[in-house]
Amino acid sequence: MDKQIEPEKFNKQCTTILSKFVDAQDELVWERNGLNKVTFTCKNRKNPIISGGLYLLCVTGSSLLIHCDLTYIEPDRNASVERKFAFQGISLQFYHGADFCFCRAEWDVKDKPDKLEHPQPHWHWGEKKGMSTKGTDAAKEEFEFVIEENPMAIVRMPNINFSELHYAMSSKWMEKGENILSFSFQNLTKWMENALVMVIDQYNYQVNKKGFVSVRR
Repeated sequence: MDKQIEPEKFNKQCTTILSKFVDAQDELVWERNGLNKVTFTCKNRKNPIISGGLYLLCVTGSSLLIHCDLTYIEPDRNASVERKFAFQGISLQFYHGADFCFCRAEWDVKDKPDKLEHPQPHWHWGEKKGMSTKGTDAAKEEFEFVIEENPMAIVRMPNINFSELHYAMSSKWMEKGENILSFSFQNLTKWMENALVMVIDQYNYQVNKKGFVSVRR
């Protein structure tokens, strides 16, 4: 499995996909964190939305927010001139308001499988650990969030019935008991775009059923 890549090259591909769906008038850029294990997080250059230390992207024409990061392992600094990073995974996190992460779409690429080999790619449902939801029924309540750089910019959130959202699954696990899709960067970019479209459409449909229009382009 070839998972060697130049981060700048692949990050640019991911920027192209994200730009189809999020507000990017002031340019999307990637902020790097870490040394050996490197995480790149996508943000707006001029007016980033920050909550709980995370950068969030606002879906165009929607109250839905997205956090996206890409993880790599940096090669030894004594390696050849054409040093490529080993891709480790991607995480797409979907937020209703800046504090409530209601699902994550992730694809991890590991050298050694865990004792229980997790499906790849896969979903996580429910509140992300460490995020407050402002009450036990926060998923159904209407609440507000504040953009930290502009405390006056208060965004009122619509009511969403999260139990009504539908999430696609690959059929291979049903047919053959297989739950791991062969990794390739082509598969990854297709999966990334389809995951974004599915969650955005499901969310937007709950907000405006009669006037719903898919974001697929």
